[in-house]
Amino acid sequence: MHWLESAAATLFALCMILIATFNVRFIVPSTPSLIARLLLSVSSASIVFTMLLAGVYTLGAATRLWTMTISQMILVHGWINALVFGLCGLLGWRLRHTQEGRKA
Repeated sequence: MHWLESAAATLFALCMILIATFNVRFIVPSTPSLIARLLLSVSSASIVFTMLLAGVYTLGAATRLWTMTISQMILVHGWINALVFGLCGLLGWRLRHTQEGRKA
């Protein structure tokens, strides 16, 4: 059953990295506010980092080789996702939306 869990987690991580890549490629350049661009870029970079960590964790669990503990994953993956990805992304999208509303 570890292989199915690892495959699903790996697919999810790859999808999140793809979304972050699209965000940096298409959304960030079209964002008028410099602060919003910075926040969206930081958010995207953080999700790439944490998804790579998730990949290391799931592959380690599936192969029974070295892996991070769940406590380490909560400290790194969880907090970075909550504070950097979530907070920066939310603020960046809010600023972007506010700036677009002023244009109209």
